[in-house]
Amino acid sequence: MVDINALLSTIILVAFVVTVVLAIGSYAAYKLRERRRPVSTMAVEGPVFFERFYPHRRPSPERGGGEPPQHKARSVGDAIADRDRDWSEGAPS
Repeated sequence: MVDINALLSTIILVAFVVTVVLAIGSYAAYKLRERRRPVSTMAVEGPVFFERFYPHRRPSPERGGGEPPQHKARSVGDAIADRDRDWSEGAPS
């Protein structure tokens, strides 16, 4: 009969070795893909696939803006009731 400690140690060791091998394989595949990437004739500046998102800040009173919006404290039940009322009126929020 195999000792439970030896069995668990073997499972952990095999999982670790497989993880390292997969990491090395993934890195090698990434490097091969980067090496064979076609060279574009167009000059590209910045990200190719993503568009930079700039969040709009609300002006604060210290910066000359208006008063910040006042939020009234609501319970979860009030929020659910408002949501259900909005849905029944046909205008989801």
